[in-house]
Amino acid sequence: MARRARFGGFPRELPKFLAALGRNNRREWFQAHRAEYEAYYLEPAQAFVAAIAPELKKLSMRLAAEPRVNGSILRINRDTRFSKDKSPYKTGLHLIFRDGGKTGPGFYLRIAPGVLGLGAGIMGFDLRQLERFREAVVDPGRGRALRQAVAKVRKAGPYELTEPALKRVPRGYDPAHPNADLLKHKGFGAVAEIDLPDALFTARAVPYAVERFRELRPIEQWLVKALV
Repeated sequence: MARRARFGGFPRELPKFLAALGRNNRREWFQAHRAEYEAYYLEPAQAFVAAIAPELKKLSMRLAAEPRVNGSILRINRDTRFSKDKSPYKTGLHLIFRDGGKTGPGFYLRIAPGVLGLGAGIMGFDLRQLERFREAVVDPGRGRALRQAVAKVRKAGPYELTEPALKRVPRGYDPAHPNADLLKHKGFGAVAEIDLPDALFTARAVPYAVERFRELRPIEQWLVKALV
């Protein structure tokens, strides 16, 4: 097996490749530029995930960093079965680091042309997770702890909560509860989109990402305690 290259930063050609893919989102174009996909997208992503793995263990021993597609590297292919947009490819590099199993909370990183996306949480709860989340939200102690976690994350950076899925508080819960707004979520997390930092294109991308995940950690940690 070939030895994986040491990570020295994402290539500056990566956002250029993604922008070109956005303009030419067709299988024929992608196949003709597969060498660029591998050189600018896949191989650097694998090296980054391998490099960040030991640093993530310092946040949580359960954080999984798998340097492979369908591991920490999400597939570039879009699932178009239930979408009106039939474009076959995502125009960003999506990475995920789960804490506590394949459906557990985690940290997210997305590189797109001109934009770095960061996040932590779960985008959509399964039924068991949704029930546990709501129980924790209405619990006086755990609900207060979530409010404190949200405040810490917002203070640490330009993070905002994901949008609630419901317009009304779910049936069976008090609309006057102090955490009623949180009950409207069917997934929960904090996200931010910022300009691509120069650090991303150097070996400093690893400590940079770890520091951002540390800022998001209070919400991610609360979710782990509540759901895992």
